[in-house]
Amino acid sequence: MKLDPPPKVTALPDVIRRVGILHVMCGVRAFDKSGFLPLQGLSLVVELGSNSRAGIHKGCFYCVHLSPVPACWRVEAGSRNWWNAPKAFILGPAMPPPLLFDLSQIDLSGKPIFDVDAIRRVNPQRFEMEQLDGILWYDKEEFLILGYKDVTGGEFWVRGHIPERPLMPGVIMIEAAAQLSGFFVKQIYQVEGFIGFASIDSAKFRSVVEPGHRLYLLGHITQFKRRKYTCAVQGVVEGVMVFDAVVSGLNV
Repeated sequence: MKLDPPPKVTALPDVIRRVGILHVMCGVRAFDKSGFLPLQGLSLVVELGSNSRAGIHKGCFYCVHLSPVPACWRVEAGSRNWWNAPKAFILGPAMPPPLLFDLSQIDLSGKPIFDVDAIRRVNPQRFEMEQLDGILWYDKEEFLILGYKDVTGGEFWVRGHIPERPLMPGVIMIEAAAQLSGFFVKQIYQVEGFIGFASIDSAKFRSVVEPGHRLYLLGHITQFKRRKYTCAVQGVVEGVMVFDAVVSGLNV
C-alpha cells in the first residue's frame, strides 16, 4: 500500500523533529523512478511517527537522504514495506539557524587577543587533542565568544578520515567548540578546577571542514553556574555554517 505524496514542506528536518523518528530500518541508497541515484551523503530507511498534516503515517517507511553540500533532505514516498520506498516527492533545504552574533562587526583577520600559548596556560589539552588556536573576540556581559581552529594537513585524523579526501570528524568539531567554551569560563569568568563534558545536545553537521580551512567557533553561554554551564556553539567556514550544537561543561 503506497501513500499519496504529502504536501510540500520547505524545511524537512523540522518535520522529522516534530514527527519523531521511531527507528532506523537499514542503510540504503537514494532512488528515483529510473533506479539508483549515486548521491553523496547518507541515506536511511526510517519509520516515522504519525503526522497527518505532513502526510506522514505511522507504520509506513520513508527513505530519507541527507546530502552534506549543499545541505538538503530528500524524502521518498511511504510504503508498508521498507524495501518498497522509492520515488522522491520532496526536496527542501535544511536551513541553519541564525548566527549567534554578527561576524561582520569583528575583524576576522586581526591578531588574536589570546593565542595558542595563552590558551595552553588555561586549557589542559595537549598534542593531538589541542583543537583551539586562538580567541579573536569576546563580550563578557553578553556571554559571547569567537575563536578559531586552523585545520592543517598534519591533523592526526587526516590519514584515516578519509583516505584521499580528508574530512574533519564531527566529534573533533564539537571538541574544538567545547575547548572554546571551557577556556571562556576559566579565563574570563575565573571558574577554577577541571572542566569536563556534561552533555552534547542538538548537534547538526551541515557541511564539511577540510585541511586548509579556518574553522571559526562561535559560543554563547546560555546558562551559567559556578559548577555547570551550557553553551550554544556554531562552526563557520568561509561564511557557511558547518555545524551547530549545545554543549554543557561540568567542574569536576
